[in-house]
Amino acid sequence: MMAFVIDTNSLSRAWYEAYPIDVLPPFWSKLADAMADGTVISTMEVYRELEKKDGAELFTWMKEHKHAFQELDDECQAAVGQILTEFPRLVMSLKGRTQADGSAPGLVDTRG
Repeated sequence: MMAFVIDTNSLSRAWYEAYPIDVLPPFWSKLADAMADGTVISTMEVYRELEKKDGAELFTWMKEHKHAFQELDDECQAAVGQILTEFPRLVMSLKGRTQADGSAPGLVDTRG
């Protein structure tokens, strides 16, 4: 099955700028469905970052979908290390980035 990884910035910008839930509830319904069936996943680092810095409304919505947020296991962290060794500019070291910024902004295709 193909899965897509969503990052903090994508969730936050969608909620507050591009697709506010009061304007486009179908977007959030479809995202919830995709999270429920495993098509869209994220990391617990993203979940924790949303808990710390985003408004209560987005985090309240995310708590309902906590199952879609996964801890990174050793195998995944090793693979990310190999990719970043080969492509060091993939994730630029920018001020304000956090541990949840291990992937390029937006959705990353995780096909095997």
